[in-house]
Amino acid sequence: MRTVRTDAKRRITLPGSRPGEVYEVIEEEPGHYSLARLVALPPRRRQKTVSEVEEAMESAPLKPATTWEQLRKLTREL
Repeated sequence: MRTVRTDAKRRITLPGSRPGEVYEVIEEEPGHYSLARLVALPPRRRQKTVSEVEEAMESAPLKPATTWEQLRKLTREL
């Protein structure tokens, strides 16, 4: 049986674990803990720059299908 000891900051080192791994701690009963390694999510996509957003807006501007006059006629009560 392997044993591990906590340090002053209440941390333990798991044999075979790598830096950055994340574990879920499950207390099965008082004094008995189980660890489950969590799978890392894929990295987030890079956020677009202001110039990329402006370029996208210019290349595909939003244009209403109706004119303001047609919209007024459709939305006004008779």
